[in-house]
Amino acid sequence: MASPQVSTGAATQASSQPIEIHFRNSGGVGVLLSHAQDFGLSEAQISQLEALRPTFETVRVDLQAALLKAEAQLRAVLQNDTAADNEVMAAIDEVTHCQGELLKMRYRNLQKARDVLTDEQRSKVKAFRRQQDVANAEQRRQ
Repeated sequence: MASPQVSTGAATQASSQPIEIHFRNSGGVGVLLSHAQDFGLSEAQISQLEALRPTFETVRVDLQAALLKAEAQLRAVLQNDTAADNEVMAAIDEVTHCQGELLKMRYRNLQKARDVLTDEQRSKVKAFRRQQDVANAEQRRQ
């Protein structure tokens, strides 16, 4: 069973992409470092962002592991024809809890990464994200 996408019931303002994808493409550490020259990052800023990365990665891996475990438990409960409704609901709640924690972590990491930037650089990242949103929308139409 593939990892379910988080559905917030509404698309992001800029496009119809799921919120999880929005966070991934919104100027996190990886995006900032891979486009450091485009955004005009200084060596000090690059060092700051690189210093954030190991902690972010560790937390992300832990949360993804918890999500995988919750999904496996949900699959097991769903395969049990005699599972009580409250057992199924608890397993579903655990999956959605783990998804929420991942989204919160992505948001916090995004904010910490953006705190390293100047206002001008934040504007460049925002313009880059808009450009990515347009390119992604065009690709989906094809």
